[in-house]
Amino acid sequence: MTEPEKELELSKYLEEWVNNHYGDWSEFYYDVVQHQANGINLLEEASLLNDLLDQIMGTLEGRFALPNTDSHLIPTQFASVSHLINYLEWFKGVIDSYKPAIEKNIKGEGIDNYIISGICNMVDQIDEVVDRCVKAYKSDAIPKPFQLLREKLFDKDIGGFVELVNSVFKGIPYLSRKTSFNEGHFQTMIQILLTVLGFEPLVEQNLSDGRIDMVVTLEKLVCVFEFKYTSGAKSQAKVALKQIKDKGYADPYKITAKEIIGVGVSFSKQTKNINGFEVEILYRKE
Repeated sequence: MTEPEKELELSKYLEEWVNNHYGDWSEFYYDVVQHQANGINLLEEASLLNDLLDQIMGTLEGRFALPNTDSHLIPTQFASVSHLINYLEWFKGVIDSYKPAIEKNIKGEGIDNYIISGICNMVDQIDEVVDRCVKAYKSDAIPKPFQLLREKLFDKDIGGFVELVNSVFKGIPYLSRKTSFNEGHFQTMIQILLTVLGFEPLVEQNLSDGRIDMVVTLEKLVCVFEFKYTSGAKSQAKVALKQIKDKGYADPYKITAKEIIGVGVSFSKQTKNINGFEVEILYRKE
């Protein structure tokens, strides 16, 4: 499953879950609030139970509510799958901290108070949905450096992305890199790296008057890459970015993309690494 597919699947699953529970939970919450004096305030640890309900409803409304039907949790509320999963784990941890207060109100085998019963139902549902998401989306977890690479690209942090790519390149043994390198070698390594990360990089895309080195399409962002190779230490990144703009490499993607960035990347024969990059927003749909 590609990263955009994974994002969309997780977003839709949680959106449906929230929509199916919010109405009933909201009705229960406001009923408890309206009858505090004769209801929840008579229970043990009443202030903690009130805080718990506020935490649950506040989180649903503040972090899982969407501005319109065209939006999804990723990227509207969360930057990436790992960002959302980390937040869900944190939220579950917060809920767990209130469980002792709930248990103080459970007598014997059963629960004979509708408020405690309602709170237990909410907590159990949250535990279940978080566990399911963590199990589904962490079972194929990749090493942390590669998670960071993926997140940097989604966050449009090209500087951070390039820095991590260089770290990967530096991990290649010296003898393996001692042979003659050219632009194609570096381009192929980046293509393989992006493919392993779950992206679908398109390389050597032919246009009427040119050929794009690489295009990476995310849900709302298109990254157009042009690579240049230099025998010395001087960066050719500006030349690469200028070629993207002069030849209109972004034009074919303006119909569907919400934002397009051009990335000029320079590789050095001398250092056998990236020795410069230039980034510019080429198009943004208003």
